[in-house]
Amino acid sequence: MIYKLTQEHFEIFKAECQKIIDLAGTDFFIWWQFKKQKDAAFVESNTAKRVAWISLSTEWLNEPTEENLIRVARHEAIHLITHSLVGIIKARYVTIDEVNEAIEGTTNILAGMVTKLLDKQKPICYDGGVEVITD
Repeated sequence: MIYKLTQEHFEIFKAECQKIIDLAGTDFFIWWQFKKQKDAAFVESNTAKRVAWISLSTEWLNEPTEENLIRVARHEAIHLITHSLVGIIKARYVTIDEVNEAIEGTTNILAGMVTKLLDKQKPICYDGGVEVITD
């Protein structure tokens, strides 16, 4: 059976993605898409320009319950967080410094998220071994 998603489904998906994006503090400009596609949802990005496209399919094979929409939204938002690493992995010529920078950037985002979630306080960003409290 194919389920048709509505604008309401799309708004639930976007809102949940945005929660994770805000929590992570990523600096990507997001373009949202709601279109028929093979995957239930998908993230594409241009890491150099810090632009991403997050899309939700208008048709699903699974029932688009709120729980499923939230699970898929969180999954795609995490993909966005890791896209800097993907860009480095795909690069033909990359230096160890570029790899380390991508790993550290992603680690800083995840560390900030964990701190914010577990400590219910402002995230701590580790910059060059120095703890920096960020808003």
